[in-house]
Amino acid sequence: MLRLWDLGQQRCVHSYAVHTDSVWALASNSTFSHVYSGGRDSSLYLTDLHTRESVLLSTGEQPILQLALHDDSIWVASTDSSVHRWPAEPILTIPGIPAIVQHEVLNNKRHVLTKDTSGSVKLWEITKGVAIEDYGKVPFDEKKEELFEMVSVPAWFTVDTRLGSLSVHLDTPQCFSAEIYSQELNIVEKPEDDKINLARETLKGLLVHWLRKRKQRMGTHASANGELLSENDIGTRSLSHSRVEVDGSSEIDTIVYPPFEFSIASPPSIITEGTHGGPWRKKITDLDGTEDDKDIPWWCLDCVLNNRLPPRENAK
Repeated sequence: MLRLWDLGQQRCVHSYAVHTDSVWALASNSTFSHVYSGGRDSSLYLTDLHTRESVLLSTGEQPILQLALHDDSIWVASTDSSVHRWPAEPILTIPGIPAIVQHEVLNNKRHVLTKDTSGSVKLWEITKGVAIEDYGKVPFDEKKEELFEMVSVPAWFTVDTRLGSLSVHLDTPQCFSAEIYSQELNIVEKPEDDKINLARETLKGLLVHWLRKRKQRMGTHASANGELLSENDIGTRSLSHSRVEVDGSSEIDTIVYPPFEFSIASPPSIITEGTHGGPWRKKITDLDGTEDDKDIPWWCLDCVLNNRLPPRENAK
């Protein structure tokens, strides 16, 4: 662990989880913007103190004892008898996607503001899984205040960025608590005063490829043969204990409204757990229609296949 201390305040202001063992040697550039570190794990890292990104420059067999920066290279002394000279910068870099390190869910509960390790601030639309605005390197808090809306929408999802990407979590029945008028989403296919359940339409958008492939596999006689997971099939599980709310026909609907269309070119991944236990992950376009309640939670299938939601009295 690297720690940056403020001597005036006599406290640690930043911590950098870089090495897997004790750090024994440090060296910084002249502007103190980057630090080289080595230690017991025999690895040499270059850390950007501003973005908090670390790059592995080299790894060896022996623990590193001392570092000496010289022009465009760095001398490394370890517990063996040789002293090695390494390039101070990576010879070749394959650029990746900057990791998201900060986020804020906006009041409309459809947009999330993020900041990545490069300092770029973006606005994401949760119901489409895409960044709809890239504001560049602007102050995060100022942009958050600028986007503030005096609206109140129930929280229907949670977000974390522990993996460096935007992970959205849906849990029943809480995820079905948010509804807004179709007019607010500019859905011309529905009357302006019709209410749209955000979680239901988002699930339909996520599983539309699975649903279409399932219908192709089952064919026109799937329901008659009992192969399609019907209302009765799911009802014998957990739904028999709670009355469900039905909006319109229970006939399977593959229509996805524009505000809930996910990208095919860069599709999001689903991480979930079925009745057999053990999480699994797939891109939404890789679902082949064979997945059932052993793979996908029953309440997701009940929502998409039967157009049903948990009862309102339980959706708190």
